[in-house]
Amino acid sequence: MQLPQWVARLNRRVTNPVLGTIAPWAPLFGAIKHAGRTSGRAYSTPVVLFDAPEGFLVVLTYGPDRDWLKNLAAAGGGEVVHRGATFGIGPPQVLPSAAANLAGLPKAVVGLGNFESVAVLPKR
Repeated sequence: MQLPQWVARLNRRVTNPVLGTIAPWAPLFGAIKHAGRTSGRAYSTPVVLFDAPEGFLVVLTYGPDRDWLKNLAAAGGGEVVHRGATFGIGPPQVLPSAAANLAGLPKAVVGLGNFESVAVLPKR
């Protein structure tokens, strides 16, 4: 299940500007830095972010049809700011939640929301 698109639009306009100021330093959050596919404009998108052996894991609460995900794929990667540190990341890999071999808190979050997919952001 994914959250309704009206929630995504509300978060984009209201929640993200506020959350964007704390996400780079707050536990369980991060900011994904990416460039627009056509405009080249720099963006910073706050997300719930988990450390993973491969790099980082983002639960795709609104599904895989997200601009930040498309922008990272088109550019071959970007950056993540997590706990105040900046990391280079490669192109994202979208996986069904069942295939992601989740454990601990990420597994609980996916289970609570019954979310169908996750994105793995490999560190460079």
